[in-house]
Amino acid sequence: MKILARRLIPYFILLFLPLLASASSVRRVDMAEVAGSAQLVFEGRVIAKHIEHTPGSRAIHTWVKFEILDLIKGQYDQPSIELSFLGGTAGDLSVTVSDMQIPAMGEHGIYFVEDISRPLVNPLYGWDQGHFLVQFDKDLRRQTVST
Repeated sequence: MKILARRLIPYFILLFLPLLASASSVRRVDMAEVAGSAQLVFEGRVIAKHIEHTPGSRAIHTWVKFEILDLIKGQYDQPSIELSFLGGTAGDLSVTVSDMQIPAMGEHGIYFVEDISRPLVNPLYGWDQGHFLVQFDKDLRRQTVST
């Protein structure tokens, strides 16, 4: 029986490998879905960041505070919002989530927030699909929006 089980293990791995491989992927969506499904959309600037490590756990969250420059969609009556992203470094403990871009200090962008009422690994809709940078293009002499 043990020999049979050992022989079947590689087949079980091959059977479940596609499920494991897709577990961390993010489905690509079009702009209409990003805009329609986001609870909150705003133009803002990153004004503060801090990292929290829950004692006794390996969870680390980077809290990013945004100054809201323009509310595009949703209800929010404060001049700033703080969003939690899984990951960061606290002392000698680091947590990294592959392919996640945590907004940088001073960054100016348009942010599509999936849900402000519950904690998510990345609060932006579709991860990078809900994260657009606003930058000044010197050649064009105007602001541009990019992913």
